[in-house]
Amino acid sequence: MPNIRQVSEDCVDILSPSWHGDRVIIKDNGDNLFFNKNNDTITIKTSALLDEDWQAYVLEDSLIVYAAVYNVDTLTFLGINDSVKYLSFNVFDENMIDIEHPLESKQLILSKNYGLVETVSFYHFPYSNTISDYHTYDIAFDQMVIIGMNKPDLGVTNLTKREVFDFQPGDELHITYENSFCTYSNIQDIIYIYLERNDSGDSIYYDVKRTMFQQIFNGEDYNTYFIDDTIQEIIAIDTSFNKLPDQAVSDGSIAYTNFMVNAARPLKSYNLQYAGLIVGESDCWELIFWDGCESTGDYFKGLGGPYYQCTYGTEVKKRRLQYYNIGDDEWGNPIIFTKLENGDASSNINIFPNPVKDDIISIFINNSFDFATC
Repeated sequence: MPNIRQVSEDCVDILSPSWHGDRVIIKDNGDNLFFNKNNDTITIKTSALLDEDWQAYVLEDSLIVYAAVYNVDTLTFLGINDSVKYLSFNVFDENMIDIEHPLESKQLILSKNYGLVETVSFYHFPYSNTISDYHTYDIAFDQMVIIGMNKPDLGVTNLTKREVFDFQPGDELHITYENSFCTYSNIQDIIYIYLERNDSGDSIYYDVKRTMFQQIFNGEDYNTYFIDDTIQEIIAIDTSFNKLPDQAVSDGSIAYTNFMVNAARPLKSYNLQYAGLIVGESDCWELIFWDGCESTGDYFKGLGGPYYQCTYGTEVKKRRLQYYNIGDDEWGNPIIFTKLENGDASSNINIFPNPVKDDIISIFINNSFDFATC
C-alpha cells in the first residue's frame, strides 16, 4: 500500500512503500519475506520453535542480523487472547563479532492466529547508527503495536464514508458555523432533522428538515435570515475518504492523507502534516506553507462532518457540533430559536416580508458595528 513519506528536507514521495515494504512473500514453510527500501530481504520464520535462531538479514561486507524466538506465551490484545512468540534480534559485523545496534532493542510479537502484534519498520530495516534518510516524519526507530484489525473488527478500524453518514429517520444534529475575515462575517445556527433515507447504488439519499438562523455582515449591511425548509442530502459512499490512513489521496496536483483517532467515538481527519502537497519540478512533491486557516476537519462515526475550528488573526473558520440526538444517544446543548412574532418592529429594524411567512424572512438592522480592519 503506497504511503506518503518525506524523504528529504524538501522532497516528499506520495508513492512510498509502507512500514512492511512494497511486498511480502509468504512461503508454505511459514517463512515471511519482507523487503526494505534497498530491496534487501528480511526473513521471519513464523514456524520457528522456542530458542531457535536463524540468519534474518545480511548486508554484504557490513553486518549480519540473526533473529531468535526467545519466549512463547499467551497474550491478551484488542480484547482477545492468543498464543504468541517473542522474537529478538542480534547484530554482528561481517566477522561475526557482536556489535551495538539500535535493532537489538527491538522485538517482534507474533500471534498464532492474528499475525504481528508488535513489530518494527521493515522498510527501514535494519536501521543504522548513522541516519542517511530524512526521518523527521518517519517512524524508523519506533516500535509499532497493533491497535486494530478488520477480521474480526476489533480496536481501531478504518472509518468509511458510510459509517460517518449513517443516519436514520428522527436523527438530529445541531451545528454552529462561522466564516469571518476582517469586515465580513457569516454566522449560522443550523438544526438538521433526518426525515427519510434511501440507499441506492453507491450513494445514500436523505430528506432533511433544515432550520437555520443566519447573520451576514458584508462590511456595510448587517442582515439576518431565518430559513425553515426541507433539503435533499446526497452522500457518495465510494470515495477516496475510505482510503487507509497514510495512503495518498491525490488529484495529480495536490495530495493529502487521512488519519484515525481512537476516541470515545472513532473519527477520521486529514493529516495536517502533509495536507496540500504540490508538484515540484522533479518527481518530488513539496510541502505547502499555509498562511491562514487550513481546509481540514474531523469526521465522526455516525455524526457526519467535517467539524473544525480555526482562528488566525482576524480570520475565523469553524463548524462545530453543538448537540446531537442519534437513536438513543443524546449529547450537548440544543440550539433553541426564539419564535418570531408578527407586529410592529422597532424603527431601526426592518422585516421582509411582513407579515412573516413560513419560508424565509430577511431582517435588516440599521445599526453600526465595530469590526477589526485589515
